[in-house]
Amino acid sequence: MNAIREFNLGVDLAQASFEAAIAPRGAQLGHWPELSTISIDSPPDSADGIRRLRAWLREQCPGATCARVVVESTGKLSRRFARALDGRGLPPVIIVNPRRTKAFGDSLGVRDKTDRIDAAILAMYAKAHRPKPKPQPSAAQEQLCELTRLREVAVQDRTAWGQCLGESESPAARKMIMGMIKNLDKKVK
Repeated sequence: MNAIREFNLGVDLAQASFEAAIAPRGAQLGHWPELSTISIDSPPDSADGIRRLRAWLREQCPGATCARVVVESTGKLSRRFARALDGRGLPPVIIVNPRRTKAFGDSLGVRDKTDRIDAAILAMYAKAHRPKPKPQPSAAQEQLCELTRLREVAVQDRTAWGQCLGESESPAARKMIMGMIKNLDKKVK
């Protein structure tokens, strides 16, 4: 077996575990089922999970360089994983659109869907497409996005309660609805 000098790492994330796969530089696309994988039963952003991943990489690829780490966009989970891996001797995590990796898997004839397969496809996608890392939002930007989403929900709720008010005939119900609307108006401001 040839020593691995450079590899791409694909990681399929779940809330309480994750699966990782290594695609060496010379791996052929059709050989994705043969990629080396590991299943780690720890949250992906946990210190234990990151430690176990790094130990496995040292064992599988001693002295090799990781070209890129790719995960699918899963919202907060993928961003938390990227932050947890930051500064741990691996390149910045590249968060990719799941539709692209699904289409890539389809192009390879992949019909099954398991975490192991997803990790292998992510590793091969990284090798084939060489995606570039994009700057991740700062904590302040993430907070602003979350607050904006909450405001949008409050506006939608305010609209729904306004419609209920228009349909309500009970004075007690109208009073309660008006209280809800007043509270939502404060939150929206």
